[in-house]
Amino acid sequence: MSSVMNVLAIPEAGKLVDVLSRTKHLAADMNEAKDACTRLHLRLKDVFDELVKMERNNSLPENDELDKFVATVTKYLRFLEQHRGKKLVGRLLNHVKMIRELDSINQDVDMVFKLYSIANSATVKEWKKQWEEALRTQKEAIASVAANNETVLREFPDKRSQLDAVFTVKFEMGYHAEHHDKEVTRLMRSLVSTILRVSKMTVDKLPRWFLPRDELKFEPEPFARGSFGHVHRGGWKSEVVVVKQYFVTDLAADDAAIQKLEAEMNLCLDEDNVHKRIQNGEIPDKPKRMPDEAWELIVSMTNYTPNRRPVLEGVLEKLKKFAAKELSMRPKKEKIDTSAKAIKSEDPVLTTPVQTFASSSATVDLLKAIVSGTEDERNEALLVLVQRCTDSEQRDTAVESNGVEVLTGLARNDRNYFTQLYALECLKWCATTDVLASTVSELEGHIRGASEQELTSVVNGLKVTSDDENLVAVVRCACMAIADNCEKLQRVGVIPLLVKLMQTESESIKLWAAEAVRYLASGNEKCRPAIAMNGGIEPLVTLTTTGTPLQKCVAALALGNLARSKVVSEAVVRKGAIPPLIELVHSGTDSQKLVAAQTIGVIASSNSAEILRHNGIPPLVGLLREGTNELEESAAFALEALSENKDAVDVMTREGAIKQLIALLREGSDKMKTIAVRVLAKLTIGGESRVEMMREQIIPPLIALLRGVNAEQKAPTVDILGVLATYDSIRPEMGEDKCKELLRYKTTPLLVELVQNGAELQKEAAASLLDKLTQCKDVDGAATSAEKNTSLVALLQIGSTEQKSRVAWELGNLLAANDTCCAASVQDDVIPPLVNLLRTGSSDEKLAAASVLNKLAANNSIRDAIAREDDSVAGWASTNWNG
Repeated sequence: MSSVMNVLAIPEAGKLVDVLSRTKHLAADMNEAKDACTRLHLRLKDVFDELVKMERNNSLPENDELDKFVATVTKYLRFLEQHRGKKLVGRLLNHVKMIRELDSINQDVDMVFKLYSIANSATVKEWKKQWEEALRTQKEAIASVAANNETVLREFPDKRSQLDAVFTVKFEMGYHAEHHDKEVTRLMRSLVSTILRVSKMTVDKLPRWFLPRDELKFEPEPFARGSFGHVHRGGWKSEVVVVKQYFVTDLAADDAAIQKLEAEMNLCLDEDNVHKRIQNGEIPDKPKRMPDEAWELIVSMTNYTPNRRPVLEGVLEKLKKFAAKELSMRPKKEKIDTSAKAIKSEDPVLTTPVQTFASSSATVDLLKAIVSGTEDERNEALLVLVQRCTDSEQRDTAVESNGVEVLTGLARNDRNYFTQLYALECLKWCATTDVLASTVSELEGHIRGASEQELTSVVNGLKVTSDDENLVAVVRCACMAIADNCEKLQRVGVIPLLVKLMQTESESIKLWAAEAVRYLASGNEKCRPAIAMNGGIEPLVTLTTTGTPLQKCVAALALGNLARSKVVSEAVVRKGAIPPLIELVHSGTDSQKLVAAQTIGVIASSNSAEILRHNGIPPLVGLLREGTNELEESAAFALEALSENKDAVDVMTREGAIKQLIALLREGSDKMKTIAVRVLAKLTIGGESRVEMMREQIIPPLIALLRGVNAEQKAPTVDILGVLATYDSIRPEMGEDKCKELLRYKTTPLLVELVQNGAELQKEAAASLLDKLTQCKDVDGAATSAEKNTSLVALLQIGSTEQKSRVAWELGNLLAANDTCCAASVQDDVIPPLVNLLRTGSSDEKLAAASVLNKLAANNSIRDAIAREDDSVAGWASTNWNG
């Protein structure tokens, strides 16, 4: 059984034991508060160690009491994450707040100590004394730093950071003075004096436009970007605000620069001045790029006298004319296959006019349009980028150009539904790492389901006859086929439309129709039979056979997703999918081999005979021999599914699969070792395969797995060892008894650990193998003999009733043959199970136990141990020994 303390975890942070280790490192980055934080970490570690001891003694507190300790550690972790590594100004301004938070956490720890009865009052008093000392040291340290020229220069090395620090402190003293005591206020003045002294600056007053960064809370992802900055949604106090961050390289901190900044941000104007200027008829200059008629409309709309402003209907009419005129003046760009344009539909979702991005547009340019364009331009660029991401070189360009960050922000935060879907689809194509794949999965769960209007817009687009419009619609459909939408898309009738599009002349449309079918088959079980009944399997098999390289990959994946349903899997086989899949494994690109092997593995779970008939095993074994790590993994997955078939096991053995799998046990990743040992466990059903395993020296890597920490590997490892230790047909060829070899590797403690603490399958397999080791005959060598005796003793303690009886007789025989083994192989903890057999066993079991105890009683110390166990047995032992 696994330890509760080892699996206790903090949400979104990991195991408790790992979090405590992390807090130790975070505490080291707390500057003046380092000492106080380190002491607090030690207190939490003391509590954890005490809980571990309680668990060993079966006295662990209830879950609700453990939750209080977890909550305290969580609170401390959040405190460290918020305050660690802060600049001097932040540490100074938050000094009182940090002390209060630390004191609160310490009080929580006191409560935990009392709750678990860990410490007495003297210990608590000693801690409070240490806490007061730590606070005094912290105050002295921060006071010293605030007045130290060298430290201040190191913290604020340039004019910009120095000016920002002075402004921040002045803002705090001017607006939040009541939050700080006299000592902190004195330290703030000291810091400002030190900065002004070392920088030789002069700052008379705080500018009206200045606001410290900590005063604002805003979303990390911008909702708009431009050439000079980002715009974010945020909050200031109770107000909802928009925050613009400017790109600044190195702003010279002088009066001229500040005046320029105030002028550019229009912060020199206040509301009264604006009213006064407008009332006096003072109108700002017309922007250079604005047409005269548009400027005249703005002037009339903002007239100071309300009854002189134009009526709303007239304003709208003029705005429509301006828009139509501007649209007619835009240059028309060449239309090409891969471009995106608006689908002609009465649906408002799709009627927005867009400009077409040419296929020659660089991926970097597309990303720029996505970042800084209008909503229409961004969506059009995303549509092109989605299609561009099917090319590996273009994907690499997007990733290298910070595309992942941009797309992640859009998928997570953008308000336009299709923008989110396009960005997510781009990320799916770029997800070549486990971390990014995990992010994509999280983002897909974050995006809402489609509305009826959005579903209808996609269906309408799939029904039109234009290839250009079909392409946009089928790409949209693939992007929309997230898990929450799959059943909805089936309901509104996209499946027959997609099946038809997979048979069109356009290679791009066929690819994206297959991609949409792949997602539908993956996302919802009900979609699989619907795709099969609508004739979707045949065009996928055709694409797997004669399609473009990328179409073959997508179609193979779609077939694999369909084959997850047993009935549909049989249909996939009947429609002829096996031969082209095997051909891809044999001679396809690495990507094609990978997906084809995965699909064969899915089909093999219910249709292995057809794969055997088409000679599908040799190319899979070839991937084990020559493939990359990913190819090895997909091949092993397929072979594991095939190994349920006895004929397949014989073919694998002949083709050399065992040698390659054992090589993976020695040198593969932990994941590959897990798959390989599972396959090898199934291969032991064949006699020839067992001989081959012995020939390839399988025992050492298996023992290494048994000694490792991966619990998933242990049960199949013990299964293999148990089978190998049983079959005599192996021993003549290999020249030695495998039981003896296992004894020489000292496997008994490992097996005992599994019997006592493993999962049910592990316990059963380990007990069976331990039983076989105790039956090993003609043991040679003192070390091997001692290990067998250890196995006997262990089984006597933890075995079944039947095993204990047999082991008792075996021990009696050993003791009769060799008295010297008595002290070497028998320990005090063997006495209780023997005495229990003597009390409660059958007549045979009692006789066996009595025989062993009688022989053991020849040793004075063991006789005393018997006596301590039970007075009646003690009398029996004394009588039998003296007689």
